[in-house]
Amino acid sequence: MSSVRYELKRGVQLRAEDVSIVHEDAQPGRTAFTIMPPPAAKAVPANPKQAALDLKQAPRRPWENATPRVKTSIRLEMSEELHMKLSWIKDHVPNSAISAVCRRAVEAEVERILAVHDRPDVS
Repeated sequence: MSSVRYELKRGVQLRAEDVSIVHEDAQPGRTAFTIMPPPAAKAVPANPKQAALDLKQAPRRPWENATPRVKTSIRLEMSEELHMKLSWIKDHVPNSAISAVCRRAVEAEVERILAVHDRPDVS
């Protein structure tokens, strides 16, 4: 029977109330384990160096945890003709920067694609 050794990460403290006692009931031909409940938890102040566990369920879609104030950018290649059309729109339509026109078009297309392909009941 091989032995296994576990070590805690540096800076992490293990307390007695974090451990369950496991007894091995040795019987010929099989091994059974009985898990004993941990001792009653005592009010112990949290160690500020030890990070709290994040027990929230991970979101199904990656954008569900997006921060609204974070803005990102991409490089967008287009034909010269399309760029000239966008420049004309910028010059002749009020409040229509090229980036705003592109962003609105991308947002509309993304929502259209998600409406077709993203099903809330499938993970």
